[in-house]
Amino acid sequence: MAGDQLAISFDGSSPQVKGAINSTLSFVKSATYLAVRCVLESDVPNNSGVYRCIDVDAPKGTVLNPNFPAPVAARALTGYRVADTVLGALAGIVPERVVAAGEGGNSVVCLGGYDKATGEPFIVVDMINGALGARATRDGIDAITNPTQNMSNMPIEIMEATYPLRIEEYSLREDSCGAGRTRGGLSVVRQYRLLADEAILQLRTDRYHTAPYGLFGGNGGALSRNYLIRDGRSELLASKVTREVGRNDVIRHEQAGGGGYGNPYDRPFGAILGDVLDGKISLSYAREHFGVVLAGNAIDEAGTSALRKSRQIAQA
Repeated sequence: MAGDQLAISFDGSSPQVKGAINSTLSFVKSATYLAVRCVLESDVPNNSGVYRCIDVDAPKGTVLNPNFPAPVAARALTGYRVADTVLGALAGIVPERVVAAGEGGNSVVCLGGYDKATGEPFIVVDMINGALGARATRDGIDAITNPTQNMSNMPIEIMEATYPLRIEEYSLREDSCGAGRTRGGLSVVRQYRLLADEAILQLRTDRYHTAPYGLFGGNGGALSRNYLIRDGRSELLASKVTREVGRNDVIRHEQAGGGGYGNPYDRPFGAILGDVLDGKISLSYAREHFGVVLAGNAIDEAGTSALRKSRQIAQA
């Protein structure tokens, strides 16, 4: 950074890959501009004059600027990581303006096949939006679109009326938030039962191994998970999947949660109790991540003090 110019280098990025997660340079620039724009004053316009002040360098032949021909259909997954990376770097410059990492971008659950009852083909592309990370002074927002997108979750009534599916669960995911002085947003769970005889399932999800980061002592959000439930048995799937599924198979996606901001032990007891009573976090989560013991619908202050003291001794 020098004067009114900002230089952002992605030198050291991995080489391009055979899969479709390579990002185009245009997407990398767009994600970078968005991250920078998020920390600027609200009266700064979105125009080419602003973008000329931001120099983006992504080496040719890398996953962020691949040589032609290269598959890029799933470039958004990599582009979302670009935005997270730039925002994480900016947290060291303007910490009060940067939000901890969100769910990692929308998850995509695709099912396609033929409805034998009608003879009609169907393709459902469900783009699921999850959670924002915690802010310096406020909790992350639950079940909302990531800043890198501009969309909303499909209502289950429309999905069930249009496709041979039954949505068996659409809910906030308990304990998915990252703990902190302000906690991350809760993500969502979607569970689908296939009512057609067969279909092709394709999953494009992320944040399976590396959690959305917390900031300044905040914990990371929960990892995402995919499951196939068949004949009462649950199988953990990979983050990216293409496979056949059949009638009454159940597909469950648990999206990653938002990261926390600040030391979890600085969170007010009232806020922790409120989240427990609202069913957003469990008693065990409150104990493990906030060091808080509850007795009924109240904080056990003596038990909480003893627990925290024992942890300090163990860490000494």
